[in-house]
Amino acid sequence: MLEVQEALVAFLAAVGVLSIVWGAASLLFAEKKKTIRGIVALPLSGAAEEMEYAVDQAVRLQRQLHCDGPLLLVDCGMDAESLRRAALLVRDRAGVKLIYPEEIEEQLY
Repeated sequence: MLEVQEALVAFLAAVGVLSIVWGAASLLFAEKKKTIRGIVALPLSGAAEEMEYAVDQAVRLQRQLHCDGPLLLVDCGMDAESLRRAALLVRDRAGVKLIYPEEIEEQLY
């Protein structure tokens, strides 16, 4: 019985060491993804019920595409409550900006 326990401990130790080596090699030799600058603009109006969901999905898409540009919430006539929620999103999330339609061109450069 002692031999089985020793063999199990040796096996688990070997697996642990291999896992560490594999993780280190993955970090060292991983392909570097090229980051692009891309702007996501979400035109919002009225109650903008979908705002939080749209922001979450846009952020997820930016990560997948390795995009480092801003996420623009474009106020196309949002009501007061929507503007308050948008302000909270801008405050809580890096890279999210609240702008008006006439300011979009400024964000392109």
